[in-house]
Amino acid sequence: MIGWSWSVGTTELFGVAQRTAMLTAVMRNMEEKVIDEALDLFQFLMASQRLHRRDDTTPRPRRETPAHT
Repeated sequence: MIGWSWSVGTTELFGVAQRTAMLTAVMRNMEEKVIDEALDLFQFLMASQRLHRRDDTTPRPRRETPAHT
């Protein structure tokens, strides 16, 4: 779909079947892009969660707490 452009006047020359096909192609293209972006975001979030969990499993020195009397 890159590089395709139509004006309203151009689309009026198309028949109903051609306009429906064009709309379907545009919607499929948009759906594909949205899914790709969502998967990229999901991959990033999962990677950052893995890094966060890895940080949580590293042993940390305990702080001395004063004993209650």
